[in-house]
Parts: sequence; C-alpha cells; structure tokens
Amino acid sequence: MRLRPHDPDRLAARRAVRAAIAVPVALAIALFVFDDHAGAGFTLFGVTGLLVSSDFAGSPRKRALSYLYTGIAGSISLALGWAASYNGVTAVITTVIIGFALTFAGLIRGSVSIGTGSVLMVFVLAVCLDGATGSLPDYLLGWWIAVVVSTITALVILPRKRRGTHRIGLAEAFNAAARAAEAAWASPTGQRNEPALARFVAEFDEAVDRLDVHSTGQMARASGLSERDAALNVLANLITGVRLLVDEAQAAQPSEQVFTSPDRQRLVRAIIRSLDELSASMLDPGVIPSATALDHAREAVRAGVEEWVLDAYQRGLPPEQVSATVASLHHLRIFALLVEQMIGLARTANGGKDEELEVSPPIPRRSLRIQVLAQFRLTSPWMRNAIRSAIGLGLGVTVLHVTGVGHGFWVLLGVISVLRLDAVGTRQYALRAVLGSVVGVIVGLLLITVFVTSPTVLWILLPILTLLGTWATGAVNYPTGQVAFSAMVLVALGILQWPPKVQDGITRVEDIAMGAGVALLVGFLFWPRGAAGYLRERIADGITAAAHYLSTTLRSFADQGLQRQVTKSRTESVTAIYRAFETYDTAVTQRGPHEDIEEWEPSMTLAYLVNAVGRIMGVFAIEDPIARTHPELAPAIEAARQAGDEQWNALAAQIDPRSDDPPPLPPIPDLPYPTLQTVTTAKDANALVIAVWLTDWVTHLSRLAHMVVPPDRLADTVLSSTRV
Repeated sequence: MRLRPHDPDRLAARRAVRAAIAVPVALAIALFVFDDHAGAGFTLFGVTGLLVSSDFAGSPRKRALSYLYTGIAGSISLALGWAASYNGVTAVITTVIIGFALTFAGLIRGSVSIGTGSVLMVFVLAVCLDGATGSLPDYLLGWWIAVVVSTITALVILPRKRRGTHRIGLAEAFNAAARAAEAAWASPTGQRNEPALARFVAEFDEAVDRLDVHSTGQMARASGLSERDAALNVLANLITGVRLLVDEAQAAQPSEQVFTSPDRQRLVRAIIRSLDELSASMLDPGVIPSATALDHAREAVRAGVEEWVLDAYQRGLPPEQVSATVASLHHLRIFALLVEQMIGLARTANGGKDEELEVSPPIPRRSLRIQVLAQFRLTSPWMRNAIRSAIGLGLGVTVLHVTGVGHGFWVLLGVISVLRLDAVGTRQYALRAVLGSVVGVIVGLLLITVFVTSPTVLWILLPILTLLGTWATGAVNYPTGQVAFSAMVLVALGILQWPPKVQDGITRVEDIAMGAGVALLVGFLFWPRGAAGYLRERIADGITAAAHYLSTTLRSFADQGLQRQVTKSRTESVTAIYRAFETYDTAVTQRGPHEDIEEWEPSMTLAYLVNAVGRIMGVFAIEDPIARTHPELAPAIEAARQAGDEQWNALAAQIDPRSDDPPPLPPIPDLPYPTLQTVTTAKDANALVIAVWLTDWVTHLSRLAHMVVPPDRLADTVLSSTRV
C-alpha cells in the first residue's frame, strides 16, 4: 500500500484546492442564501462529484459547456431517482436501468465518461430518499447550486492551461517519424543513414510509448462524441500501427534493387514535410495540414514507376528484376498512404474540411453507431461492466429497503467506490473502504465530540478535511482518502443537522460495510477475472476477423461478385477490433496482479493494421480487378492470400487460450514477386505494380506477425530468413 505522496502533475492538489473552496461556498449559498436545507445534500455531493471525480479538459468554453451538459443530465437522473423512490420495486428496477445506462455510456469517453460519475451520484442520492417527504424543486436547486459553483471554480481556480498530453504525444511521435524518414530515404542514392535511423526510430518508439501511457490505463482512448474527438482517437490508433511498420522497416536490410528518380525524392520530401506539418497541427489546433502535395507526389511516383516498367520491358530487363525494383518503393508507398490518411484525420480533429484530392486513400473513421453496436453484446467488457454495476446498485437498493438503514445513500456509494473490474481488486478495495471508514469515523467523532462547541468550528473544519480527503485519495492512497472523507462527511452532516450525532458515524460504517459486501458478492459472481481474463480471446477474434477481411478482399481481385462479402467482413473486422481495443484498455485499467497486459498490445495493433491494409486494397480491388484483366497475376495473388491466412490464423491460435494445440507460426513466406511476360501498355504496367505491392504488403505483415508473437509462445515459432 503506497503511503508516500505521488502527485507529479499536481492533479490531486488542484482538485483538492478547488473542492476545499467550492464545498463550503456552495453549502453556504444553499443554506444561507436560498435556505435550501432539503437540497443541501445534493449541493454537498454534487460539488464533490463535479470537482473531485471530474476534471473536464479543453478550452474554457468547452469546459463550461461540459459542466452545463452534465448539469442537465444530472437534473434528468435526479428527477428519475426522485420519482422512483416512492416505491421499493420501482426504485430497484430504475436503479438497474440507470446504472446500466450510465456505466455503458462511459464507452463514449471524454466529457461523457467524466460526467457520468456525478450524474450517477445525484441519482443514487435521490433514489435513496423518500420522494413523498422530499421536494423535487428543492433537490434541483441544490444540484444546480453545485453545478454553478463547480463551473466557476473550475474556470477560475487553478485552471488547466497546459495542452492535452494526447496531442503532445502525437506531436512528438510525428516529429521523430519525420527525422527517421530523412535518415531512411533522403539520400538520392537510396543509402540509409543507419546511426541516425536507429536513433530516431528509438525516439519514435519512446514517443508512442508515452502516448500509450496517456491513452490506456485511464479509460481514455476514445475521446468523446464529436467527429473531431473521434478523429483524434483514430489518429492515435493509426500511429500505433505505423510503429510496427517503422520498427519492421528499420530492422530489415535495404533492398539491393533501388528505384531512384526525381519523383522518388519529391515524394520523400513531401512525406517529411507532411509529418512536420502533422506535428505542428497537434501542438496548434489552428493549423490545418494539407495532403495535396503528398497526394500529387505519390501519384507522380506511381505514374513514373509504370513508365519505367514499360521502358524496362522494352529494354529487355528480366521480369524478376523489374518486379524487385518496383518492390523497393513499397515501404515509401506504405508511409505515403498512411501519412496521407493521418493528415485527413488531423484535418478533421482540428476542424478542417476534407480535401478533394486526386487519388486520396480511404480515411479510417470511427463510427459511434458501430462502436456502440460492437460493444452491445455479452463478449464486450463494457456490456459486462455495465451489467455488474447495474446488478450491484440494484442489489444495494434492495438491501437498504429491506434493512431500512439510515443514510442509505452510503450503501450505494459503497458499491460504486468498491466495485472494481475484477474480484481481486474488489476484495482489496472493500477492505480498504471499511478500514478507512472506521478510522475516519473515529477521527470525525473525536473532532465533533471533543473540539466542536459551535457550528462555526465545523465550518472551519469542513474545507480542511475536504482538502485532505481529496488530495490524499489522489496523491497517497484510497484508504487514507477514505479516512479524511469520512471525517468530512460527519462534519458536513453536523452543519446540516446541528448538533452532530454520534449515531451518524456508526451508521456510515454500517452502510459502507453493506455496500462493500454487495460489491464483493457481485464481483465474485460476475466475471471475477475481469477483462484480463478474456483479453487474449478478444485479440485472437480481432486478428481472425481482420485476416478474413483481408483474405476476402484479395479474393475479390479475381471475383467482383464478392463485394457484398467484402463489405460484411469489413464490418465484422471493425467490430471485433473495437472489442479488442476496449478489452485491452479495460484490462490495463484493471491491472491484475499476475497479468502483464502490455505484452499483448502489439498483437492487437497488428489486427488493426491488417484491417487498414484490407481497406486500402479494397479500393484497388474495385477500381483495378487485376486478377481478371491479367490472369497471369492471379496465382501470385492467390499464393499471397494463402500465405497470409496461414500466418495470421496461426498467430490467432497461439494467442487464443481456447486453442488446445495451436500450430507454430509458419516461416515468413518467401513469396516470389508477380511477373508478366510482356508489358506493352500502361494498363499492363499498372496491373504489375499493384500485384507487386499487394504481395509485398502480405510479406511485411507476415514479418510483423513474427515480431508480435506472444513471449510465452516464442519457443514454438518457426523463424526463417526472408527476402528483403
């Protein structure tokens, strides 16, 4: 248990200072300005939820709107809780529904996820009160006092001025990638600056690692409802896929056949400039990057390569040498395509419009509808967590109605604060919650019985204990925070109901213990291992679905009738990958004691990259069905498809704990480059170039499968040299 303070970003300190100021101010306004004793509880716990549990990011306007929207949502949930509290059965049913909905809504993340905790808190407070003896207008007034005071406090007191760590991490990664591109391709002769390349690739990897720290483990990978939020999220996902390709390119030996031309150098310069522009756009949302120059350069290289292929065949160069020279440009083309996609996402993230480009690649978008539908099934971590929370809260309401305990809100607060993502974490937090509450109540009772002689003393103690409780929870540990928070609650209750009552402290311990017991029961009965227990299954499902999508896309080069199957398999691939990412994020947040979660991220990222390649190839399959127009190329494409299927299905089987006897990874395929015996037209050259790049995509992805194979299966894999 950590006892040494740890608050490197001063996040806990900032929240503590804000809460220490806002709690007494809001409570004083409710009691002395509006004489709202009935709604003062909503003021107290509303400020606690809005300033302690929440910390909205963004511009002042965006933060103010976030508090406003949270206030509106809280008003709705408060009214529902008040209406449901008239009847025990209705209260249980409504709590289950609201608990499920608010937990599942956390999937959207961003302001929605941050605000759901406060909305849930006011609901459970309302549903635990007797609606027949309470006034809804008084409750709403108390809640809105909390919203207004919290908003002003958050905007004025220690405002969050620094840029989001998400954007800073992306900017650092793009800058390092630009320098790595210079080292790899800037030489007109195609020679790589190996020392510089190794240094900048290492910097790029470190930047992506830092980005992952901020993107995972905090349930913050997805960013919010807006299209701009979604684009920034997809951009982070895409750059983790780029990392695999960067590492693979740096590890591979440069090709002996190098295509050199002014067009190639123009494309290299365009890639470097685009990466620098991407970096600038992450640091300054006012910068709208453009892919026009990169798109023109990429198209010029394609046209130049096809002209060179025609000329090479006329000069009698061996077909194998021609194809190998074409393949030497593949890494460059990969990066040009991916950088162009990232520019499209960055434009959206910064509020720019889509560009009308000559040959723009498909830009990956995150559909909120598909995201929600992907998680709306029992295999989703969000569905399971929502069910666990709903059952826990419903059972908590049942307990307080059956036992008739006083301050029943604390029972549900105990469920919310103790119930974790797995049984181990729930057990640990249950013990800490009860011990912290006992010690805190003892401290609080000593304060109010020994030192308190008037309400004035309680008003002095309130900000001090609020400051200590908020800071200790974030900077020290949960039990220490519970000690100060429990003492603060007793002081606040003493202010609301002078003189303080010793029985209130005993009741709090009883209620927290009941809530912890409910959480323990639910934690052990429903998916006790949490997301970590089925992470490998979801990653394996994602790889399998992405591999099927790519395989179907490759088959469609010969059979245009497969387009409907391609669309269906793309949807299945995207939903499976969504579930894999969400399961990974949840598992990192859970961090079980015997789980090394991070080792599975490269495998999950490979699934995303295979899916992205399928999207890119799908455009070619529709526009250039080369296996039909040039049957000579069909065997090479089919061989690549079969080799890819074998690689990725074997990888999925090795990851999947449901596989009893998974096969070892086959050797990296030594796929021969597709060739044509004669090339007499531009259409022939175009078909050959597409076929060579399709084959090379499969080879690169197969190499990645060997790079991301899980460590505990590494001994079972079969490694071999590969053509470079």
